[in-house]
Amino acid sequence: MGVAENIDALLVKFDITAESLARIAGVQPPTVSRWRHGAMPREEPINRMVEYFGLERDDIVSDAFGLAAKEHGRVGIPTIKPAYSYHVVPMLGNAAAGEWREVYEQHGEEVTIPDEFAESHPRAFGVKPAGSSMDLVFRDDEIAICDPDMEVRDGSVALVGVNGDEATIKRVFFAGNTIVLHAESTMADEYPDIAINTKDPASPPVHLIGEIFWKTLPARPIKF
Repeated sequence: MGVAENIDALLVKFDITAESLARIAGVQPPTVSRWRHGAMPREEPINRMVEYFGLERDDIVSDAFGLAAKEHGRVGIPTIKPAYSYHVVPMLGNAAAGEWREVYEQHGEEVTIPDEFAESHPRAFGVKPAGSSMDLVFRDDEIAICDPDMEVRDGSVALVGVNGDEATIKRVFFAGNTIVLHAESTMADEYPDIAINTKDPASPPVHLIGEIFWKTLPARPIKF
């Protein structure tokens, strides 16, 4: 159970229409429709729903602990693993969270992610967001974890290759033949949406490298 089921459960629980939820969340009704098909809401609408209905963020976004799971009595029990249970993945270079920037492999550099991802994301790698166009999602010191085997879904955050050797991290939306790269920044006016028509020969070539499914902090040495 994920976002789509949680949104449906919210509508039922509070006996409201999708149009009413759109007004509460400060979005257009088609946006609520995308949520009901699995698209991830942005942070601002999530915060508005949480505040209005007196919910927790997990009620909206969590599979195991969301409204749908609670309403069906299926709230999961988290698996607690020891702190040393981790998996090492390679690091790539910076990816622009603003303008385009080249992504390159940093030989010998690695980052750790939870061991539970080892089997489900065997080719995952870390990439450092740079710039401020995604600062509502990533702090300056956080590392995005990308899986090149995951299909980039409408509304997901992804690493997108442009011009063959450059990349950026953005939330991705699909509109026919157009790919929309959407920033989530505290300086929203400085980062308008970037629409790329994949059928237009004049548009830069676009490659959806993979979906960002996790973020983490860089390991720091322990001094004794």
